[in-house]
Amino acid sequence: TDAVLAGQTGASRPLIFQGVPPQGVIRIYTVSGQLVQQLSWTPADLGGDNGDLQYNLRTREGLELAGGLYLFMVTGKDVNGTDLGQHMGKFVVIR
Repeated sequence: TDAVLAGQTGASRPLIFQGVPPQGVIRIYTVSGQLVQQLSWTPADLGGDNGDLQYNLRTREGLELAGGLYLFMVTGKDVNGTDLGQHMGKFVVIR
Protein backbone atom coordinates (compact mmCIF):
# COMPACT_ATOMS: atom_id res chain seq x y z
CA THR A 1 0.00 0.00 0.00
CA ASP A 2 1.37 3.38 -1.05
CA ALA A 3 0.15 6.83 -0.02
CA VAL A 4 0.25 9.52 -2.74
CA LEU A 5 -1.34 12.92 -3.27
CA ALA A 6 -4.11 13.24 -5.80
CA GLY A 7 -3.61 15.44 -8.86
CA GLN A 8 -5.83 18.28 -7.64
CA THR A 9 -4.50 21.61 -6.44
CA GLY A 10 -5.30 23.58 -3.32
CA ALA A 11 -5.80 22.73 0.33
CA SER A 12 -8.54 20.17 -0.36
CA ARG A 13 -6.19 17.78 -2.17
CA PRO A 14 -6.80 14.25 -0.82
CA LEU A 15 -4.19 11.64 -0.04
CA ILE A 16 -4.77 8.37 -1.90
CA PHE A 17 -3.86 5.00 -0.44
CA GLN A 18 -3.14 2.85 -3.50
CA GLY A 19 -3.45 -0.91 -3.70
CA VAL A 20 -5.52 -1.44 -0.57
CA PRO A 21 -7.32 -4.77 -0.12
CA PRO A 22 -11.05 -5.09 -0.95
CA GLN A 23 -12.06 -4.19 2.61
CA GLY A 24 -10.39 -3.25 5.85
CA VAL A 25 -9.30 -0.52 8.21
CA ILE A 26 -6.50 2.06 8.08
CA ARG A 27 -5.44 3.63 11.37
CA ILE A 28 -3.38 6.82 11.13
CA TYR A 29 -1.13 7.82 14.04
CA THR A 30 1.24 10.63 14.96
CA VAL A 31 4.84 9.52 15.57
CA SER A 32 4.11 9.73 19.31
CA GLY A 33 1.37 7.08 18.86
CA GLN A 34 -1.76 9.24 19.07
CA LEU A 35 -4.60 7.94 16.88
CA VAL A 36 -5.49 10.70 14.40
CA GLN A 37 -8.03 8.97 12.15
CA GLN A 38 -9.52 5.57 11.40
CA LEU A 39 -10.77 4.77 7.90
CA SER A 40 -12.94 1.72 7.22
CA TRP A 41 -13.98 0.70 3.71
CA THR A 42 -15.70 -1.93 1.60
CA PRO A 43 -15.23 -2.69 -2.12
CA ALA A 44 -17.92 -0.09 -2.97
CA ASP A 45 -15.78 2.68 -1.40
CA LEU A 46 -12.72 2.04 -3.57
CA GLY A 47 -11.97 4.00 -6.74
CA GLY A 48 -10.25 2.62 -9.80
CA ASP A 49 -9.19 -0.93 -10.53
CA ASN A 50 -6.12 -0.76 -8.26
CA GLY A 51 -7.93 -0.39 -4.95
CA ASP A 52 -7.53 3.37 -4.42
CA LEU A 53 -8.89 4.80 -1.17
CA GLN A 54 -9.06 8.58 -0.71
CA TYR A 55 -8.30 10.27 2.61
CA ASN A 56 -9.28 13.93 3.04
CA LEU A 57 -6.42 14.72 5.48
CA ARG A 58 -8.85 15.40 8.34
CA THR A 59 -8.64 14.24 11.95
CA ARG A 60 -11.40 12.34 13.74
CA GLU A 61 -12.59 15.73 15.02
CA GLY A 62 -12.84 17.09 11.46
CA LEU A 63 -9.80 19.36 11.75
CA GLU A 64 -7.22 19.73 8.98
CA LEU A 65 -4.22 17.48 9.55
CA ALA A 66 -1.18 19.44 10.79
CA GLY A 67 2.15 19.27 9.01
CA GLY A 68 4.37 16.43 10.17
CA LEU A 69 5.22 12.75 9.89
CA TYR A 70 2.40 10.22 10.24
CA LEU A 71 2.34 6.42 10.49
CA PHE A 72 -0.44 4.23 9.15
CA MET A 73 -1.44 0.61 9.69
CA VAL A 74 -3.55 -1.17 7.09
CA THR A 75 -5.48 -4.22 8.27
CA GLY A 76 -7.03 -5.89 5.24
CA LYS A 77 -9.60 -8.52 4.40
CA ASP A 78 -10.52 -10.13 1.10
CA VAL A 79 -14.04 -10.04 -0.39
CA ASN A 80 -15.01 -13.07 1.75
CA GLY A 81 -13.88 -11.40 5.00
CA THR A 82 -10.72 -13.51 5.39
CA ASP A 83 -7.86 -11.68 7.13
CA LEU A 84 -5.02 -10.70 4.81
CA GLY A 85 -2.67 -9.39 7.49
CA GLN A 86 -1.31 -5.94 8.20
CA HIS A 87 0.97 -3.44 6.52
CA MET A 88 2.62 -0.41 8.09
CA GLY A 89 3.73 2.73 6.27
CA LYS A 90 4.34 6.44 6.69
CA PHE A 91 3.65 9.73 4.99
CA VAL A 92 4.59 13.36 5.51
CA VAL A 93 2.30 16.37 5.38
CA ILE A 94 4.08 19.60 4.47
CA ARG A 95 2.12 22.81 4.97
